Amino acid sequence: MVMMSFTKSMSAQVTIGSGKPPNPFALLDLCTTEQKKGLHNARMTTAQRDMLVTPNSPLADREEARGLVIFNITNNCLEFFNGKKWVSLCAPAEITESGSRLTAFVNVMYDFQQQELKAFVTEGNGKPSSWQWQMRVGNTGEWKNIAGATTSTFKIPANFIHQQNLNDFHTEELYFRCLLSNSASKNIATNELGILFINTANAGNNNGVRYFEMNIADRTVPNRTIDVALLNLGASEDDRTGSMGGFFQWGSSAEQEHTNWSKVGSGNTVINPASNWSSSTSGEWGIGRLRHEVSDWTDNNPCPDGWRVPSRFDLGDMHNSKGTETGSCSFGSEISCGLISTTWRWRPMNEEAQAFGGMLITNHNNGAVIFLPAAGYRAGSTGAFGTSVARGGLRGNYWTSSAIDDDMQAFDFHFNAQGIVIGAGGQERANGFSIRCVR
Repeated sequence: MVMMSFTKSMSAQVTIGSGKPPNPFALLDLCTTEQKKGLHNARMTTAQRDMLVTPNSPLADREEARGLVIFNITNNCLEFFNGKKWVSLCAPAEITESGSRLTAFVNVMYDFQQQELKAFVTEGNGKPSSWQWQMRVGNTGEWKNIAGATTSTFKIPANFIHQQNLNDFHTEELYFRCLLSNSASKNIATNELGILFINTANAGNNNGVRYFEMNIADRTVPNRTIDVALLNLGASEDDRTGSMGGFFQWGSSAEQEHTNWSKVGSGNTVINPASNWSSSTSGEWGIGRLRHEVSDWTDNNPCPDGWRVPSRFDLGDMHNSKGTETGSCSFGSEISCGLISTTWRWRPMNEEAQAFGGMLITNHNNGAVIFLPAAGYRAGSTGAFGTSVARGGLRGNYWTSSAIDDDMQAFDFHFNAQGIVIGAGGQERANGFSIRCVR
């Protein structure tokens, strides 16, 4: 009987400090509402604590001591052993390298643009108390602190790369990271982000539009060039979205609020569904169908005065050596297409930093580089933002001014990691695509 009673008492739940039944989840339930008393843990110095167990104790002892709690009178902190080491509840949790993150918006910038970088930690990591942003030139350069960049965000200022005494380049890659610290961790580095800077010292400016002159292969006009705007239509130089710009339905004279990049939402629907864009009354961007002069343009032209939406011939000429209205190129292992007039090279998205890439077009004649971001698109039927394979960062869709004669579709050009397609098929005019103006 004695043995049976002892066994039962060992398995029972107990309440101390009250006559109430114990909490069903508690083996020992301490109630203080009536007696106003607390739990007094074992008190000892650090030296006495380490006589119990340390990180150097045998594995079996460390496993047995896991969950042990004491009050350390050396530092006046409650501590517990987690199976590997003593952890103080007074000190913040450690910051881990895997939990330290850096994010941005794009991984290509013109030298006149600005962009904000953010450093943060994932759930379960300690909160940083100090930050130090660093940069290096190329992926083998020496890391250097950026003066004054000591908060969780760092806004790359305009002309930052020239402030580093880098001027003689067409493109230059700078790498960024942030060192995070608190009382438990020192200088834990986030992931690195490489940003390709494009020098625009030789860019032109017409009617407020910065541009580069690009050579094109035109069978009918030798040595023909075309001016290409540096930014997408609707973008601003200091916008957080960089050169993304807006999304336009074909034939629209202005960017619609519902297609604006900053207001993308998968639950939104476009104002004008595809059925409203099924006839020529929806407007056109060009009277002709081939290489347009300014006189060919209607009042519906969304570009600034003197600028226009490129025709599929314009793009075909710039892309290939045959001067046809269509063209395509598969990157293969080279991730670039070397052509007579220009080279088109894919810049992958940095998934870890969530930084968009896109298409880089280099002029063989003067080294000028144009960046077309992979901004994604808005679907005309639902307003949804891209798809799993065509969302922002993975694909770019840009309108041409060239319509298809059925009045329901128009030609675009699009690109992704696999290659480029120009004017090879029709797209529903209600889709919201990007626009890069030319002249």
